[in-house]
Amino acid sequence: MMPSKKAGIGPSSVFFDLDEDGMRDPGEQLLRGVNVTLYQGDGTAVSSVITDAGGMYEFTGLEPGEYYVAVEPEYKCNDNHVFGPVVGGDGNSIYQANGTMAIKFLGYRENVDWSAGMYLPLSTIRGYPALAPALGGWGCTPGSGGGNGTSPASTSVVFEDLDGDGVRDPGEGPRDSVAIASDLTDDNGTYFFGRLYPESYHISVQPEKDGNVNYYFSSPSRVDKSCLGNKAFANGTTAALDIGYSEAIKCLSGANDPSAGAFAG
Repeated sequence: MMPSKKAGIGPSSVFFDLDEDGMRDPGEQLLRGVNVTLYQGDGTAVSSVITDAGGMYEFTGLEPGEYYVAVEPEYKCNDNHVFGPVVGGDGNSIYQANGTMAIKFLGYRENVDWSAGMYLPLSTIRGYPALAPALGGWGCTPGSGGGNGTSPASTSVVFEDLDGDGVRDPGEGPRDSVAIASDLTDDNGTYFFGRLYPESYHISVQPEKDGNVNYYFSSPSRVDKSCLGNKAFANGTTAALDIGYSEAIKCLSGANDPSAGAFAG
């Protein structure tokens, strides 16, 4: 019996790229139920399959020609997955930009491994200066999704609330080197927490600056017109922030702006 002259893909894996390096490493989970579609080089869909219980897929009996696959970055109804770097071999072959790979020519009796590695990017809470020095104005507009064009629209800052009203007003500068959990605010009064797993978080701010422990927190602001109000309660903590995958907490609403205003008494 003559061996088949047709080409094939796989068995190839779809795996959870835990360390985000594109390589399939020992212990990284294989993902069942992920949709994979095979296309001809001209974009014509050939067939679609679902990865099996072992996280594997394959396409067989292919005529020689140009092909590529597309992988849907969804697993267990979570479509926030992204693909790791392309390394080829039994590692990831899928580009993050479009969920597909480079077009390849498959010849007679050729069998290739086009595996895919994806992961869930973790979340961040990032603060930037709320003032826009170049423009002399505020750098955040609620619901705009952007600042003044010179810095991201996020204002998780610690500022000095000179009038004690819980709202950051012009002239109320940022406070640097204030301890926030495991981070210190920088010269602009901003802080950053990264690689956060989905969970409910709150931020605790230590009301101390340059050895002065007489700072206390103004009443939490309910004014969202500037996105710049105090969100810390009297004990220095904020309300809980429920964070999922792939979130970047920014100045989009008062509920997601864990800024803190403190003044010396």
